[in-house]
Amino acid sequence: MSNKIFNWRCPSCHKSLVLANNQWRCENRHSFDSANEGYVNLLLAQHKKSKDPGDNKGMVASRRAFLTQNHYQALANKLADVLYHYVLKNRSEKSPLSLLDAGCGEGYYVANILNTLAATQSDESQTNILVSGIDISKPAIQKAARKYKSTALHNFRFAVASCFNLPVLDQSQNVLMQIFAPAKQ
Repeated sequence: MSNKIFNWRCPSCHKSLVLANNQWRCENRHSFDSANEGYVNLLLAQHKKSKDPGDNKGMVASRRAFLTQNHYQALANKLADVLYHYVLKNRSEKSPLSLLDAGCGEGYYVANILNTLAATQSDESQTNILVSGIDISKPAIQKAARKYKSTALHNFRFAVASCFNLPVLDQSQNVLMQIFAPAKQ
């Protein structure tokens, strides 16, 4: 992949990041390597409050086991319904919809939302969705990046980053979701 521009912004200077040769760079020459799993770490060392912030591997595995029992399926369905009725239903634009899941964990809600939308829309009416997911937990982002790969309709990208310093360009997202993740008030 070379010269791919997405909506990531540099956590140091807030300039746009461009992907070239498996490395994200800004015009000020800050650079961030893409991991083999397909994510980028945009959490600067000085913004960490611990060596390994967020959920560890065991916590991520426990959450996955809990979520696969569909305890929050009703919430995921409602989120898909809201997204469809308030964003997609009357959307006249043909450009991709940009959706940021801040605090995405391993991507449970986004995956369920996309599956629900796919089941309720015809092939012709499906919107191309550019999904960006961030989480402060590296193990969670690793799982998300391994599991969710881009398709013809949905383009996924993931980053280790904080909800308190969103690594996206201003006004670059159509939808921001933040479910059970800490936030500024």
